[in-house]
Amino acid sequence: MKLSKTQIALFVALLLSNAIILYVNLDWTWLRLPAAWALTFVLPGWAWLAAIGWLQTDRAIERIVLVSGFSLTLSSLALLITVLLPGPFTETPVIITLNLVTLAGLLFQLPIFHRRKAEAETHTAQPLNQPSDDSPIPPTNHPTTQPSIQPTIQPTNSPSLHWPSRPVLLILIAIVAVGAFTRLTRLGYAEFHEDELENMRLIVRAYKGEEYVPFIDSKGPIHWLLPAALWYANGWINEGIARTPFALASILLIPAMYMLGRRMSNEREYIGLIAAGVVALNGFFASLARHVENRSLIVFWGALAVWLAYRYYRENRPNFLIYLALTLAVALIAHPTVLLYLPVIGLIIAAKLWRDRLTRAHGLWLAGGLALFLGITAIFYIPYLTNPEIERTYEYFADERIGTALLYNRVGNMLGEDKLYSSRFYAPILILLLAWLLARNFARAGRWGIVSLAVLGVAIISTVLLPDVWIVGNVNIAFVPYLLLTLALLG
Repeated sequence: MKLSKTQIALFVALLLSNAIILYVNLDWTWLRLPAAWALTFVLPGWAWLAAIGWLQTDRAIERIVLVSGFSLTLSSLALLITVLLPGPFTETPVIITLNLVTLAGLLFQLPIFHRRKAEAETHTAQPLNQPSDDSPIPPTNHPTTQPSIQPTIQPTNSPSLHWPSRPVLLILIAIVAVGAFTRLTRLGYAEFHEDELENMRLIVRAYKGEEYVPFIDSKGPIHWLLPAALWYANGWINEGIARTPFALASILLIPAMYMLGRRMSNEREYIGLIAAGVVALNGFFASLARHVENRSLIVFWGALAVWLAYRYYRENRPNFLIYLALTLAVALIAHPTVLLYLPVIGLIIAAKLWRDRLTRAHGLWLAGGLALFLGITAIFYIPYLTNPEIERTYEYFADERIGTALLYNRVGNMLGEDKLYSSRFYAPILILLLAWLLARNFARAGRWGIVSLAVLGVAIISTVLLPDVWIVGNVNIAFVPYLLLTLALLG
């Protein structure tokens, strides 16, 4: 059986990473740490994406983001399963787990690769049923485009990749460089503090074999499982190394927003660049990337989930529901606030089903995705919710996160936080740009459109300057002008 170049490269990279981790001196961090990064954040996604046809994309930027993005997802899930197994969470099971994730992807490649190769050789004269990846795909209800049970996998493992034009690529590289500079510079700026210290203590407790360690935190254990993997693979850890998974997720968010903005704007490159620039300069994202916490992870997974959902909606790819379910399930285990993503994703899926109607084949993919989502989340949340310490978690969310009232007005608080984390120019410029875009949109309705926007604008400003005016009894109705503005835009 002849191996492909991708398979050979993966085997060599996997063997080399293991050789470095197992045999190289602990003082050679310059060699051991890249091997640990590769084993955790590169090889798993590379192996599985090659096995499933790279999600039918030949865009180089998307592939780069997907390799690390799927590696984060798969490594997180595999490490979660490992820590839930009986016994101490030590170096040996962690390194074996990370190897198994990549090896499984390599094994999964073998029959699929040869099937694709045979189909390509047999049907070279036949055009692909799937539309071109470089052009917008119009919605259609034509019966010949309904998906089959087995999704069409394009032979996208070819070496030809589509890069953006040189000016666009240079601008994107500059944007990513600025974002990386703000996130990576002096990453070990201080000792572990507050929640960081507690998260590192949880690694030590898991190392000792304490059974309930994954469930005693107010959120999932993923935000300390990833630093633990680097710790065990590298041989030692410090503040900078522990924070790298979160800095990586925050940096990946920049090109992820580029590729999402580009696709959602019918291939307008400047839209993607603007989206990437806004994220790169966001003070919240830069600061959260420098902390051993899961917020950078769940923001990135949210963007990846929207990218998957949009391609499912636009390109009629029901098999993407499986990857979407995997991403959302791991993100939800990372933190319960990912529940806020589900209505948005559900709306995209509902819009797709409303437009194209539910076929039997589509229903099977939908049921499979839902089963996968529920199955993965159940792995963690069933023991989590039955843990004797769950009452303390309920109190934490009620007192410090969600509160006891139905609705809150936190716009003023958000703007205040922005002053702390971002440049003084960031929020005003964004608000002015948003106001300009809204004015252009409402101006299409004539004079009454401008008047309506002015009234809504005054109401929205009052929710910040006069927040108490919007409290009626025990209910805060400050959401009303924002809701009306959204409905007006959708209408």
